[in-house]
Amino acid sequence: MTTSDPCREITELLARLGRAVDGDGFSAGLNPAQWSALRYLARANRFSRSTSGFAAYHGTTRGTASQTIKALIDKGLVRREPDPMDGRRVMLHLTPAARDVLERDPSQRLALAARSMPAPEQVSVLRGLRAIWQMSDAAADSSFGECALCQHLSPCREGSGNDYYCEKKRSKLQSHELQSICVNFDINDLTADSAAR
Repeated sequence: MTTSDPCREITELLARLGRAVDGDGFSAGLNPAQWSALRYLARANRFSRSTSGFAAYHGTTRGTASQTIKALIDKGLVRREPDPMDGRRVMLHLTPAARDVLERDPSQRLALAARSMPAPEQVSVLRGLRAIWQMSDAAADSSFGECALCQHLSPCREGSGNDYYCEKKRSKLQSHELQSICVNFDINDLTADSAAR
């Protein structure tokens, strides 16, 4: 039997899943916002690992994001370093202790449930969630996405065939960076469509 309003049920299920992840987020001495910051820094590329980048991704103010990052620094999970390309900027990095903590990330319960679905269903759910996100008001304030799906990505002008180039930041990217998320993301519709198939 199908629900009378599938869109309402999708909305309710997404809200419930979000609450479940947040509810599990009070563990290892961290709160849900701190877990979110660690997850973000683990996935963000070198251009996006900043307090303002986290604030944009998390949909919060820079002041609130600063408090979250400061708490993680005080716990020895995040460290600040000057940006070698721009001394006025500060980059955030996870410490080895943070990587150990992330091994016990409570959101892994949900990831395991998703992995139990057949691959075609995973792709279908992901495609649907991406479409909902792109059409939501929240997406207008946030342009994050993976480098591999970005229109600024191009083959590297020089060097190994495994390297890529970010036209926006005018910088080389290596293959392992393509799965990172970036604050400068602009979706490449052709790449995104083929990746979702």
